[in-house]
Amino acid sequence: MIDIDLGEVRNWFGFGVAGNFAGHLEQAGEAGDFVKVVTEGYAPKGIFPWYAPGRDDFLGEFPLSTDSILLPEPGEVEGPLNLQIEPEVGVACHVVWNGDTVARLEPFALGAFNDCSIRRPGAPKISHKKNWGPASKGVAPQFFEISDLTPDGPTATMRLVCYLSRRSGRRRGRAAR
Repeated sequence: MIDIDLGEVRNWFGFGVAGNFAGHLEQAGEAGDFVKVVTEGYAPKGIFPWYAPGRDDFLGEFPLSTDSILLPEPGEVEGPLNLQIEPEVGVACHVVWNGDTVARLEPFALGAFNDCSIRRPGAPKISHKKNWGPASKGVAPQFFEISDLTPDGPTATMRLVCYLSRRSGRRRGRAAR
């Protein structure tokens, strides 16, 4: 296991995969954002940033927490506050460069990740739904050390369960694959 040091993670970029499993965009009400993107079969529609250290806009706000999800303050979000908890798998990768071009990503750890979204109809990009400030995403305090993400590799049978606990102590869980 690898302890996740949020101080170190503040220096990492965060990206998400749009449509990372069949039917997800339709379930989340986001399929309309990708009608012009053509893919084969059930391939993802693209990637998007949710955190970029050093930025002066919302993408520069560090959104990760290991123990809470903070709701936006009243008036910070137009329309109803409609959050969707999204249990996912977070993958930490080393970036290998060839000059100024990314040559490949080398995964070294994975763990439970809450890719919480706020539904904002008419948002210009999916990134605007993914980071609304501190503690708007959840991440496990420890990740599993890995080096292989091939379909038949050592993580093929791994299942992670994400729990969301309310202040009342009531817990709800969903599996992430």
